[in-house]
Amino acid sequence: MLIIVILLFVAKSVISLASPPRVILPHGGVLVGKHMQTSNGKFVDAFIGVPYAKPPVGKFRFASPQKADSWEGEKVTDTDTTVCLQYNKFEPGNIVGSEDCLYINLYTPTNRTKVDEFPVLVWFHGGAFALGGSNSEDTGPQRLLDNDIILVTVAYRLGALGFLSTGTLDSPGNYGLKDQAMALQWIRENIKTFGGNINDVIVAGQSAGGASASFHLVSPLSKGFFHKAIMHSGNYFDFWTIIDRKVAIERTKKLASLVNCTTANGSEELVGCLRETSALDIVATSDKFLATVTGHPLTVFAPVVEPKWAGAFLPENPRMLSKTYGHTIPIIIGVTSDDGLMTSASLIYTYNQEFKDNFKTFLPVMIGYDNRPPRVQEKITRQLDHFYFNGVHNWSVQNHQNLTNLLSDDLFYSGMDRFLRNRFAAKRFGPTYVYVFDQRGPKSFTELFEGGPEYYGVAHADDLPYIFPMDQLNISRTYCDNQMLYAMPKMWTDFMRTGNPTPNNSPVHPKWIPATKFPLNYAQIGNKNGGRSLDSYLNVTNTSIGAAREQDNVAGDFPCNSYNDTRSNEMAFGPKTCVIIRNKVSLEQRRMNFWRSLERSLAWN
Repeated sequence: MLIIVILLFVAKSVISLASPPRVILPHGGVLVGKHMQTSNGKFVDAFIGVPYAKPPVGKFRFASPQKADSWEGEKVTDTDTTVCLQYNKFEPGNIVGSEDCLYINLYTPTNRTKVDEFPVLVWFHGGAFALGGSNSEDTGPQRLLDNDIILVTVAYRLGALGFLSTGTLDSPGNYGLKDQAMALQWIRENIKTFGGNINDVIVAGQSAGGASASFHLVSPLSKGFFHKAIMHSGNYFDFWTIIDRKVAIERTKKLASLVNCTTANGSEELVGCLRETSALDIVATSDKFLATVTGHPLTVFAPVVEPKWAGAFLPENPRMLSKTYGHTIPIIIGVTSDDGLMTSASLIYTYNQEFKDNFKTFLPVMIGYDNRPPRVQEKITRQLDHFYFNGVHNWSVQNHQNLTNLLSDDLFYSGMDRFLRNRFAAKRFGPTYVYVFDQRGPKSFTELFEGGPEYYGVAHADDLPYIFPMDQLNISRTYCDNQMLYAMPKMWTDFMRTGNPTPNNSPVHPKWIPATKFPLNYAQIGNKNGGRSLDSYLNVTNTSIGAAREQDNVAGDFPCNSYNDTRSNEMAFGPKTCVIIRNKVSLEQRRMNFWRSLERSLAWN
């Protein structure tokens, strides 16, 4: 009898996989997707290219997104749609995509039941608010859905089309972020159909996507649509994430003049002209702002504080808010150990002499204080030069750490420090897990950042291949990479389910200690050495640590086998172990103290 039941179950599974998955949405329309498999062979129902908003063309360009139209019958959603229109120097022809791009990709376990309620991860891609996408090859379900969750990746408007602002209600800006909020609303209304839990939605992203997730923590348009957040290398305290309104207006006028739209008759006429201008011309012209790689702001069109109106995504500067609902939401926030390699690798490999020759000119623009009075700029430049370089500019592929530290601190570390100080100052704040990703993988994003084939360190975005397939890197995995490929998705999805990345039943040891104050508790994830050989088991317990200096709190390695060893509180492993997580105290405190001393001079509000 048991054999018959098993055969019937197998037959049912084979039949279900022979036909594409179908889902009936609440409005009656049907989505027809396709089957995919995770790295471990679990089947996933994939619905790729699901519209969540109307195409933002014509009168909807430079306007808040509108709900997608409903439909009757079936809509096939099994192929990636084009990315949002963008200038991307990494792509042939440079300009790629379409204005018709407001789609999500949604992945859910095939073997779900009507009573399942899976946590939902909503992923916003990075790319300086100017480029990137959410295709299934690079940000698909292959890693994360080995665990029972739902993954939704969101495409949103980019560059001038996503963030142009006149400083008035004619074009208040933040359209890319409003697109994301519209996607969250779509998820709220439809995710139950896919087995999702509307009360367990997690916003997440990397770089500009991480900053996007942080903006949702404070936006009135997003409130109530999500319950946790994960921010990789980006939050709204990073200086590049918010543009001053005056600067935004100046850039809008400059773009308008370059495409022959008059700026003399007010913003209403200007926006009307830009709506009639070819989107390709707008994107191509936007690149003219980027005169050189080294001497220009990281983000040209980016989020801005809007005039107060009912549809404002950012009616107030989030950096000035001492109280927000986002403070109570559980978060993971972190950086890579050498995040600044995003910029320093290309400076050293491609533009080294140019940067050395123009150090005093480029530095204020790169660091974001070129809007300060000349005398203040000179003072800040002297302070930075002395602290990081002692006046010696001898960078090379072998000698880059001081330059990388400067750019890591400027672009990412100091912003995370400010974000956490603001959060900890609140009367109540939710669980806060801080990390530094330090895993040396077989390939690095420095190759894409024009840094050449040399290994520099753990760069910006080097954490992403451990939660997404990232096929563009064509990675051949090392032994310890395969262990991290299990552990990191496990920690992230455990956090989604429980609010704790290492709950009591987690195989990852030691337990990740949350941060509650400074000096900061944080987890070092991975090891630049890529693993090491040991002759004995590790069985290390928490120890009392002096908080004044950075050091290990708990040393822990992830075992290379997958079974429990009852002889210790670790899992059993062979002669080789792979460092997964170590609790540490006091994250680069000397460097962060230096940046705190600069804050008034930098005037980053």
